[in-house]
Amino acid sequence: MKIENVFAAIISIALLVSCSQQQKPAVAGNSSTVDTTLEARISNMISLELDTIAGDAGQVIVMETSTGKIKAMTSVVRLSDENKYRGGLLDLHIPNRFDRCAQYLVLLEQGMDTLSTIDTGNGIWKANQEEIYDATYYRGGYGKLTMARALEIGSDIYFAKALYGKFKAFQGPAIDAETKKLGWNPDGSALDITAFMNAIANDGKLLKPVTEGEGNIVIKEHITSHQDHIKLLQVNLAHSVTQGLGRKCKPSTSDAAALPINLKLDESHFLLDICGYFPVSNPKYTIFVSIVKKDIPASAGGMSGPLFARVADLMTEYDKSKQP
Repeated sequence: MKIENVFAAIISIALLVSCSQQQKPAVAGNSSTVDTTLEARISNMISLELDTIAGDAGQVIVMETSTGKIKAMTSVVRLSDENKYRGGLLDLHIPNRFDRCAQYLVLLEQGMDTLSTIDTGNGIWKANQEEIYDATYYRGGYGKLTMARALEIGSDIYFAKALYGKFKAFQGPAIDAETKKLGWNPDGSALDITAFMNAIANDGKLLKPVTEGEGNIVIKEHITSHQDHIKLLQVNLAHSVTQGLGRKCKPSTSDAAALPINLKLDESHFLLDICGYFPVSNPKYTIFVSIVKKDIPASAGGMSGPLFARVADLMTEYDKSKQP
């Protein structure tokens, strides 16, 4: 999946967000859930990470798991080391972005289990005139994988083959219809991704993201009727951090469950998404981190992961500061 003029689009969005924020008046006594001081600290973290990895843009969303309240939602676009734009939300709206968790649940609904094994071969698979690559294709691929392990290490070929076996396609209307039943929005916005991951953290309850009011607006009480499927996904997301591509997501103050996803936007730009929650038991916050970076190396786990960990540690500090 490719997007033309990615960097130009990012700059345009950044300018629009910057202007709209400057024009927005402060409202006395409003019931905003967003903490602007928290956002400022997270923006600084994004800026430092972009400088470290030579990233083009980054954004972070923090949602309170039990209520759906957005505590922070901020982005930074890096034009140069000295010139950056800070905005509220940098959103590229890429269809089927970060749909792996929904795919996992659909495949369980279709009768597969976490030990279902598929041969991913040498890391390159051709289907429907498209080539799908796993990250280790240049080392000969992953070979045979279970679904649990494929989620933990991010095998695109495993899930493409599994979906093709059930639907004779690895993307398209038939699969979108199944994921929509779960409450997944194939539009692929950052808030959609955060809300769906929050539902997983929340044992299947899908809440509407809110920036004002008390929250707790339920979109779907249960994204699946199979609670055991949610539990299996929670275990695999935790394993992604302890023994998969999400190792660098682990905060110093807690454990976490998260999933990193790499997406190639065009010939030179990569989207490095990671979404997860912490702690693993009784989650308090769901965090979405996304970085746009030009050229390799480009790794969601290795580059967005450390930012996820630092934001999680900040939220632990934030909670302690609110205690009487």
